[in-house]
Amino acid sequence: MLYKRGRIVGLFPAPFLQTLLKIDMYTLFSAEAGISEDSAVKVLQILRPENQRGSSTAQKHTALALLEEEQAQASIITFCSALDESLGGGVPLSKVTEICGPPGVGKTHLCMQLAVDVQIPECFGGVDGETMYIDTENSLLVERLVDVANACVLHCSLITQAHQQDDQKIAMQRFTLNHILSHIHYVNCHSYAELLAQMLVLPDFIAQHSKIKLVIIDSIAFPFRHSFDDLSLRTRLLNMLAQQLIHIANQHKLAVKAGAMQLLIVSYFTGKGCKGLQLYTRHQTRKTSLYSLK
Repeated sequence: MLYKRGRIVGLFPAPFLQTLLKIDMYTLFSAEAGISEDSAVKVLQILRPENQRGSSTAQKHTALALLEEEQAQASIITFCSALDESLGGGVPLSKVTEICGPPGVGKTHLCMQLAVDVQIPECFGGVDGETMYIDTENSLLVERLVDVANACVLHCSLITQAHQQDDQKIAMQRFTLNHILSHIHYVNCHSYAELLAQMLVLPDFIAQHSKIKLVIIDSIAFPFRHSFDDLSLRTRLLNMLAQQLIHIANQHKLAVKAGAMQLLIVSYFTGKGCKGLQLYTRHQTRKTSLYSLK
């Protein structure tokens, strides 16, 4: 089959991409897509499955070790007893969580809440981490984020006044509004290409900010709703993005002693029984969770 120059990358048929992934035709891909060879290499590095790049021998664990590892994982508490109880003690670390629901149900507000809650000091039951917030819809409102942060600081202050513990008093000296806002790292992605590119540089950024324990993508569905006539290609890109996110979580779980990162994925469903994008297959359920807001 012949391919015309100037064709949009997002409209390339999946078999053509699969061929490129197998034989590494960077020159041909750059010519067909109208991009430089360096850009073609970066795009293919994102699209190529991990097992084709060559990886180290898979690590082996016993079932007992996996159980102990999961029981030892901390959770991001929200100070909302009903929500924490429904989540099994809070939003768990070392898992990929997908939050889905119709527009206006409160998914973005929950993201902002968690971006603040992940920073709650350990003496209050938190994990004392930082947040990487990837926004694809320009939906983050700083005013609402400030309100959430002030409410969290006030709640911790009331706990300190009630218990009068020295470690909590010391923690409250730095747990302020400015401290919270300065530890939410914000990135805006306007297209699926920018989102894929962000996944490429995300591991290096996390390596430089080792306290990041929460990565939020709000929302992962939005960049893929348009400019895709080839639905099979969209599905392929979403699956590869999901695999990349799981790889990042697993990789930094080994690097961060305090616990793994939490990847919070936000998506949508438009009808009854159609929950989210269903990014993750059943054999990955140990690392993923799906919650529906109604």
